[in-house]
Amino acid sequence: MKIGVSRLATPNTILNVNIHFAPAHEQWTISLDMALILNEIWRARNHILFQDGKADLLKIKQSVHAKFSEFSKVFSPVIHPSPEESIAAWSPPPEDWIKINVDAALNDTRSALAVAARDNHGEVIRIWGTRHHL
Repeated sequence: MKIGVSRLATPNTILNVNIHFAPAHEQWTISLDMALILNEIWRARNHILFQDGKADLLKIKQSVHAKFSEFSKVFSPVIHPSPEESIAAWSPPPEDWIKINVDAALNDTRSALAVAARDNHGEVIRIWGTRHHL
């Protein structure tokens, strides 16, 4: 049975099952798990046919689990916190100190740096920022 990559991305088309019971952001994990299991079955088959004729089911299970964990960490969608969750409270420095906050951003073509200096009352003393083209 030959199964293309596009079929693995939509397992309901080859299995005639409905995977839409899972939330949309989790459906990709079903396809990933199926692809990894099929890959390990194929590897075990080849190992049995062309090497020593034995397959260790525990190692196969552990391999699927390890690969699933690794792929899940790499490809899981990034969930950004809501604006209410991402607001961090600024804490003032000790009296007669100046607190300097720094932020930076970077992409493939540009970078940016921003600096803000405030006293213990939260009054801005100085703000500086710059952008660079890489």
